[in-house]
Amino acid sequence: MKVAFADPLLQQFVNGDPRALDAFKLVSAQDVLQKYGTNPNQTMSDVQALPMELAMGEAQKKFGKVDLNPIGGNVIGDWYVWTAGQVTIGKHESSDGSVSNESEALNLAIGMDKSDADSILGFAVNGSKDTTDIGTDGSKQKSYGLSLSIYSGINTEALPPMEFILGAGHMNISSTRIDGSQTLTGSRDAKTIFGSIGILSEAIERGKATITPYSKLEAAYIDLGGYSETGGNLALAYEKQIVKQAMVKLGVDASYDATLANGNLTPFTRLEYAYDISPSSNADMHYVGDGTNYRLTNDKNAMSIWSARIGADYIHSSGASTSFYYERSESINSGYSDSIQLKLSVPF
Repeated sequence: MKVAFADPLLQQFVNGDPRALDAFKLVSAQDVLQKYGTNPNQTMSDVQALPMELAMGEAQKKFGKVDLNPIGGNVIGDWYVWTAGQVTIGKHESSDGSVSNESEALNLAIGMDKSDADSILGFAVNGSKDTTDIGTDGSKQKSYGLSLSIYSGINTEALPPMEFILGAGHMNISSTRIDGSQTLTGSRDAKTIFGSIGILSEAIERGKATITPYSKLEAAYIDLGGYSETGGNLALAYEKQIVKQAMVKLGVDASYDATLANGNLTPFTRLEYAYDISPSSNADMHYVGDGTNYRLTNDKNAMSIWSARIGADYIHSSGASTSFYYERSESINSGYSDSIQLKLSVPF
């Protein structure tokens, strides 16, 4: 998983006991909502972006200059199987430096696809595990996810190259929140439907260098199930929440192809601007054992997000490949995140 977290500073409740705000602090269960409700980067990463990235990464290798499975046999007719694994470590700090989160994540995928001269169609199953330490007092979150994606790409003379993906995912999110002397725990399920449409401009090639502008529209519908904490009188109960997510992205990819040790080495870089067009979402909650309801409106922390990536891909003549990159993401007026990612892929 790619790591990116919103600033978890809370807004005031519409009404209610002001001590509720103190109960949340910076490591409250609200972090779950911030991470999987209002933060477009994290939502897209956990349930959409990485399944899409792994799937389309494999598709592009077959669809583009390099055949992912040059010696792989057909599984069923023209269908080929691929696998990919991804490990990411990262750190996020809020814009004022008051909040720091560290995360480690593992993402595994297996897929199958078939292609012809101008199109590709594939399916991928993606599993993920994420552990996040929030602050320094022992508060943390863990999540386990599973998703199924259908992806496709076309490249004809009549139309610019296009990428499509549609998928559904499920996550189980558990949290441990330290509030004074109390250790409060809880877990909730999240279900999502997600999709993406990408349009690539005609690549600009200068020798072995390639520059490709692109645009994307990404959307997700997320159903966060209700849950209750246990462990003390400051435990909170959250109602079911629906989150609608939409992002428009513009970017440019640049790469350089070189031959190295019976394979192809491709250093690359990416610059991307994302604009969040998601509506706000309401979270209803109350103290366990207390019927007084509190409503928190989760507005976007940042409408504009800039990200830059630099790394390299290496694909061996056998079809095995590895990818490594560093990425910096700046959420305007919210915070920033740094991540390092390593991906390995092996053909069948």
